[in-house]
Amino acid sequence: MTGLSMPFAGGRAQALLPGTETVPGETTTMTMQFTARHSQQDHVRRMKSLASDGRMCRRLTALSMPFFLVSTLVQRAVRPVAGGHRLSVFAQARASANATIPFMFMG
Repeated sequence: MTGLSMPFAGGRAQALLPGTETVPGETTTMTMQFTARHSQQDHVRRMKSLASDGRMCRRLTALSMPFFLVSTLVQRAVRPVAGGHRLSVFAQARASANATIPFMFMG
């Protein structure tokens, strides 16, 4: 009986279990299967957590919206864009808020 072996530099196999030997030219493979089972309580907890995260994101967007609205108005007054399609002031402020808020949570 041979142990579990794993090839390493030099092309030779190394025994992984003590007291076992490997046979030259023999390849041993090992597969593992994992089954994850979650209870109904875990599912409910995850759904509540996702809903809570969504509410927090909407609150942060609503609280930061006045700042981004003023920022967008100042930006348009200082650097007007000639012609072309532009987003509305509110859409541009909301896009700025949605692009900035995730960085608040990065370490």
